[in-house]
Amino acid sequence: MKRYLKMTGYIVLYLILLYAVLRGVQWVVFNICSKNKALNDFLWSNKTLFSFSISIITISLYSLILKLRNKNLFKICSFTKISPKNVLGIALMGISMCLFTTCFTSINFIGKTFPQFGEYMDSFFQTKGSFLIFIIMLMVLPMFEEIIFRGVIFNELRSNIPIVAAVLIQALIYGLLQLNPVLGTYAAIGSVIYVLPYIWTKSLWGSILVQDSCILGLFIFRKTGIKDILAGTGNVGLILLTLVGIAGILAAGYFVRKNSVKEKLKGGFYVGF
Repeated sequence: MKRYLKMTGYIVLYLILLYAVLRGVQWVVFNICSKNKALNDFLWSNKTLFSFSISIITISLYSLILKLRNKNLFKICSFTKISPKNVLGIALMGISMCLFTTCFTSINFIGKTFPQFGEYMDSFFQTKGSFLIFIIMLMVLPMFEEIIFRGVIFNELRSNIPIVAAVLIQALIYGLLQLNPVLGTYAAIGSVIYVLPYIWTKSLWGSILVQDSCILGLFIFRKTGIKDILAGTGNVGLILLTLVGIAGILAAGYFVRKNSVKEKLKGGFYVGF
């Protein structure tokens, strides 16, 4: 019981710190940066810098807490090398997730019933400022997010409870933090997909790669017009492509898991599911 209370206490602490940093950055932006027009305009034209600042400060605080616990953040996360086969498989998982998201949210019934998807994507991929900064942030932010949620929170859970329960609880936490039941459900499902390559490959690069592949795919689909072409296939076509996306996630995931087992067995051990 003591172990579970300690685990819960640390997770609550991590979440409180994340919220505090979020509110702190908002306060600085609205009360200090807003007084300088040039700086204010730059920040609001490059909104991804808000998330960047929040992530950097949060990870720094988490690292300090872990250091006080005689633990190393980057060792816990495990940034070990991933084989080329797994890189390909994980990237295909992310691309399949991108296809699923694009087509599923473009189905007329889904788009009208849950407009939150379209509104969120429009705001997330808005590029008013520096295109270079946006692309860099698009690549870097998933890494910070994975360190926070999969590297720290998920590892805190799986160190104390069965791994299946840890996967489900981290997904629940990730979903609830969206503060929207629709987006939260999607985020929770996504977090399960993000964490699986981490478990299979024993490297956080797996989680980062699958999320990066998905996000970059969504961005490319929007900027090149592929999203509109797919939407032009009609509801029947979109439903079929949604199923293709799901099949792609499952097939690529199966490949990565199978290949990871094979690689671990060659090394003389395997732990996971």
